[in-house]
Amino acid sequence: HVLQTISAFVEVLGDRIAPHLNLLAVALPQIWIRSLSPEAAAAAGGDVGAVLTHLIVRLRDKALDDAGIAGVVYPLLHHATSPKTSPEGDVLLEEALRLWNAVLASHSRVPDALKALLPHAAELLVRGQDNAEIFPLLEGYVLLGAADCLAPLTTNLGTALAMSIHSVAR
Repeated sequence: HVLQTISAFVEVLGDRIAPHLNLLAVALPQIWIRSLSPEAAAAAGGDVGAVLTHLIVRLRDKALDDAGIAGVVYPLLHHATSPKTSPEGDVLLEEALRLWNAVLASHSRVPDALKALLPHAAELLVRGQDNAEIFPLLEGYVLLGAADCLAPLTTNLGTALAMSIHSVAR
């Protein structure tokens, strides 16, 4: 209920929540860290990701300009999109992909922290379960002028696209 309350405050206060971003940056990771089991940690991480997504969609770059929020968002994205995350992490991954999209949409160019996630995108493409979410993310990189960063993914992207087309054609 705490995370739902925070999300409601974000919605109601909008930009007026900006002076309190440092408090959120401290509190949100604690909710995730204090989860007792891997399943609970994945669920809590997904919930924290949902609050961060809501915050970024509502405040756009103001949220990410806050060092504390950025210090939570990018490590969460790195962890949650890592192929080495536990099987319970599918819930976390699903929300992380939404968060990744919100972060990308809030920028006018692709920051280095998002470029650093591209190896995870490559591995997720090979996994093949999240391509419907990955393809639009990669398109965002192109639209923001970072197409050159996608060059190492061309083989994985081509394979994933072929697999997606083949599965739809069945």
